[in-house]
Amino acid sequence: MTTLNDRERFHATMNFDKSDRPPYWEYGRSWDATLERWHKEGLPETIVPWSIENQDGWDLHFGMDRRKEPPISWEKAMPPFEKETLEDYGDTALIRDSFGVTKKIFKDGSSMPQFVRFPVETSNDWEKLKERYVGSDPKRYPDNWADLAIEYNNRDYCLYTPMTGFFGQPRNFMGDENICLAYYLQPELIHSINEHWLNFNIQVWEKALSEIEFDCALIWEDMAYKNGPMIGPEMFDEFMAPYYVRLVDFLKSHNIKHIIVDSDGDIRKIIPNFIKVGVTAMYPWECTNGQDIRDIRKEYGNKLGIIGGLDKKVLELTKEEIKQEVEAKVPSMLKLGGYIPSFDHSIPPNVPYENYLYYWDLIKSLF
Repeated sequence: MTTLNDRERFHATMNFDKSDRPPYWEYGRSWDATLERWHKEGLPETIVPWSIENQDGWDLHFGMDRRKEPPISWEKAMPPFEKETLEDYGDTALIRDSFGVTKKIFKDGSSMPQFVRFPVETSNDWEKLKERYVGSDPKRYPDNWADLAIEYNNRDYCLYTPMTGFFGQPRNFMGDENICLAYYLQPELIHSINEHWLNFNIQVWEKALSEIEFDCALIWEDMAYKNGPMIGPEMFDEFMAPYYVRLVDFLKSHNIKHIIVDSDGDIRKIIPNFIKVGVTAMYPWECTNGQDIRDIRKEYGNKLGIIGGLDKKVLELTKEEIKQEVEAKVPSMLKLGGYIPSFDHSIPPNVPYENYLYYWDLIKSLF
C-alpha cells in the first residue's frame, strides 16, 4: 500500500479505512520526572517536556507521527490572576495560580497538588470570573497568526483544536466536590457556566476554523475514577448533552469530522451518551476495574474510535510482560480498525528508558 503522511494516516484510521499502519502516538507522553530519569539513562538532554513552544521534540525523537495544536489562548483567564505564594513550607508551598486556584504544591513537581480553594463557589463568584473569559478577545491569538495559518494550510501532520468540556471546565472552576454538590444545590449555576463556556469556545475558534481545516477536536473531561464516572447518564443528558450537541454542530459545520474526548478512569456507563451527542472517539481507556478496549470494540463496533488502552504498568515490568500486553491487544484491535495504540496514561518515572524503547521497537515491528 502507498505510504501515507501523518495527516492522511490519522484520517484513514479514524474513518475505519485501510492505512499503511496506525498512527504512532503516545497519549500523554511522559511526566517531567520521567524525562529526568531517562536523561540519566541515555535520552538526549535536548528532549524536554512537551510545551506549546516545543511540540515536535518528543515525537520526532521516538519516530512518532506529528500532531500539533495552535498557540491560541483557548483556556486562559484574561487577565490572568496574579500568581502568588501564600505560604512557604520548605519543600511545599501554598500558592494561588493564574487561574485563581489555591493549592498546596510540591516544589519539585513530584506529586499532584492538594487543592484548597477554587475561584467559583457562588453565582456572584461566577459573574465576576466570566469577565475574564471573553472568547472574542484578539489577544487570544498570537501576533504571527497569519504566518502560522499559511503553514497549517500546507501541513502534512494532524492539527487539532484543544478544548475543555462541559464537566471538565466547571470542575476546573469549582473543584470535584463542589461541582458534584452543585448539580443538586446550584443547577442554575452549572447551566450558566456551560452556556457561557459553549459560547466562549465558539468565539475562540471561529476565526481559526474559518481560515484552516482542522483534523479533529480533542475535548478534555477527566470525569471518571476507577469505579465509574462522577455523574451518571441522566445528569449527563441534563447538564452536558445540550451543550455538546451545539458544540459538535459548530465543529462539524467547519468540517471537523473527528470529535475525541479524553477522560481518565472507567467511563463505560456514559459511553452511549457521548456517542449520542456526536463524539466519535475516546481515550485513554485506563485499564482499571476491568475496563478493556477489546470489550469496548466488541460492544460498539465502528461507532467509536479508540485511542490507548494499553496498561502502562507493564512498562515497569519485564520485556516479556510488555510483549504479552501488546500482542494480546494491538493486533486484534488493528484488524477491526479505528484504533491507535497508546498507553492508558502518561508514562510515570518508575519506567526504565530501555523498556520504553523496547515497546516502540515492538510496535513498529508489527508493520
